[in-house]
Amino acid sequence: TLLGQQRRMLVRLNSYIKTGFKVTKTTDVVIINYVQFPLSSAFLQPRWHLQTSLITTISKRLELFIRYSHTYDVFRVLPINSFFFVNDLGVQINY
Repeated sequence: TLLGQQRRMLVRLNSYIKTGFKVTKTTDVVIINYVQFPLSSAFLQPRWHLQTSLITTISKRLELFIRYSHTYDVFRVLPINSFFFVNDLGVQINY
């Protein structure tokens, strides 16, 4: 350890799937699924991140989005729970 910190090398196998579809003419749903499997004896304890977004076009340059995402990771770097989630509501301006 250096000054109370630990350095850890962990090789992982990554898998990423992104899909999207139109609900209406102005509304899309986008789903991103990202999984990392550690290449070790803990192979069946992957890191999993899922993000789901509902995006609605208000005008030519303005979009409204609602997003849910969660992460599950038993080998987390920060001292937080193995599972946590975030909900976002926002406006996006396109130039």
